[in-house]
Amino acid sequence: MKKTLSLTLIILGFLLGASALSAVAAWTAPGCAPTGCNTDAPINASSSPQTKYGPLTLNFSNIYAIGLKVLGSVQIVDGTQGAGKVLTSDASGIASWVLPAAAGGGTSVNGIAAYTTPGSHTWTVPANAKFAEVTVVGGGGSGYVIVTRGNVLRYGLGGLATKTIPLTGVTSASVTVGAAGDRTGVYPGGASSVVIGGNTISASGGSGFDGAGSGGDVNGSGPYFGFGYIDQDVVRNGAVVIRYY
Repeated sequence: MKKTLSLTLIILGFLLGASALSAVAAWTAPGCAPTGCNTDAPINASSSPQTKYGPLTLNFSNIYAIGLKVLGSVQIVDGTQGAGKVLTSDASGIASWVLPAAAGGGTSVNGIAAYTTPGSHTWTVPANAKFAEVTVVGGGGSGYVIVTRGNVLRYGLGGLATKTIPLTGVTSASVTVGAAGDRTGVYPGGASSVVIGGNTISASGGSGFDGAGSGGDVNGSGPYFGFGYIDQDVVRNGAVVIRYY
């Protein structure tokens, strides 16, 4: 009986020892297979694809400057991916794929603000607008009478200026629209202007001669969509048009 019990204990001790050695080998043994000398799945050093269910936090203690380094391409598939999109994040750092602003996607905006009523106005920059293309036209004006070859009353065109403005840090713009001159007399049109982001884009009104633009990428004179001139029957005020995107 004692021999049987002793033999049983020896066998049991052997089995326990073999199990312990096997567990240690799974973690540390060099040259092990098939996990490429590392721990069992889901995370190991093998070349086989792996899947982990649940979040994975890297560099939790912030020991290293770089928490994740990938040699090769990265694919992020979350349902928002698509051709031409860029990766962006919200305030919590949660990323998603969106179209860039220039493509009119994501949270970008596109639109036109037009001012044709003489006087002062304020344009508020829409959220996520990146650039504004500003066009300023002065009011049309009446000028002088040419008595040779018949009586001709000249009407001066309002000046015109256009400029593209970056909207980073800009929240609003001051807008002034010039009125047309009195077509029954010699009266110049009013000047129009936009003050935005440290820039002043302006256009003088027409009189006996055409007005002029200033402060723009392009400066000149002439009607714009029917604004900035007068004739014997129609009075045309100035205008300010802001295309934003």
